[in-house]
Amino acid sequence: MSGFGLALAPDCLFLDVEVDKTCDVKVIDIRNYKDVEALISIKQPDIVFHLAAQPLVRSGYDDPVNTFSTNIMGTVNLLDAILRSGCVRVVVTVTTDKVYKKLLSIQGFH
Repeated sequence: MSGFGLALAPDCLFLDVEVDKTCDVKVIDIRNYKDVEALISIKQPDIVFHLAAQPLVRSGYDDPVNTFSTNIMGTVNLLDAILRSGCVRVVVTVTTDKVYKKLLSIQGFH
């Protein structure tokens, strides 16, 4: 099984951890539906791990429009391209614990 990945910019964490040494990485903007759809159509993946969000809280405060368009419309674009492709069997979407209220307990998030 071979892998491929897409990243928003060459300086992102995705590339910092050298994922490009183990799989084919394409730098595209997840907000561009045509690019996302074309890549899914060409690569025909069985499994998609969606980690292509803007995760930094401070950056979200500084640039909310980019954060919302990347995190919301980028996810919509990816999920729609996946749905239309008919090839993807599994989607794993990763989020951050920063979206949950901090509880003073040892219980995890549900």
